Amino acid sequence: MLDLGAAPGSWTQFSAGRVGPHGLVVAVDLSPINSRPENAVVYTGDFYDPDVLQSIASHGPYNVVLSDAAPATTGNRSLDTTRSAAIAEYALYLCDTLLCEGGHLVVKIFQGGEEQALLKELRRLFQTGRLFKPKACRAESFETYLIGLGYKKEASHSHEKHD
Repeated sequence: MLDLGAAPGSWTQFSAGRVGPHGLVVAVDLSPINSRPENAVVYTGDFYDPDVLQSIASHGPYNVVLSDAAPATTGNRSLDTTRSAAIAEYALYLCDTLLCEGGHLVVKIFQGGEEQALLKELRRLFQTGRLFKPKACRAESFETYLIGLGYKKEASHSHEKHD
C-alpha cells in the first residue's frame, strides 16, 4: 500500500494494521512522520520530485494507493480547490506506473467543481468510481474522497491511442 501525503501518520498506522506483518506500507510526505510501524517504509520528501518518485516506485506496484494529501490552504476557496484537484489528478496519473491491475485508489479532494471531471476519468480507469464523504467529516467541510476500485491498466493506455 502506498500512502501519499502521509503525515502525521494516522493512515499509515491504520494501513500497516490492515496489510499485516507480511504486507508493506510505503508512506511519503513533505513533513516527517513520527510513528513508523515495523511494516512501513517512510520517506520525507515531495512525491512530485523524480528521485522521491523513483524511491517509492521501487517498492511497487501497489495494490492500494491512498492520498490524503492536501495543499497548504490560502483561505481562497477557488485557489485551494484548484490546488487540491491538481494533487488528486496527479495521484490518478501515478496509477499507471504505481498501481497494479485490479488495484484501488482513494484520494482526498476539496469540492469545488473539478471533482466531477476527475470522477469521470476515474470511472474510465476503474471498474467502479465514486465520490464518498465519510460521516466523520464535518458537515461544513468541503473535503470528499474519490474512490476507484478495480484498476484497468488497459484503459489508461487506450486513452493515449485515441489522442
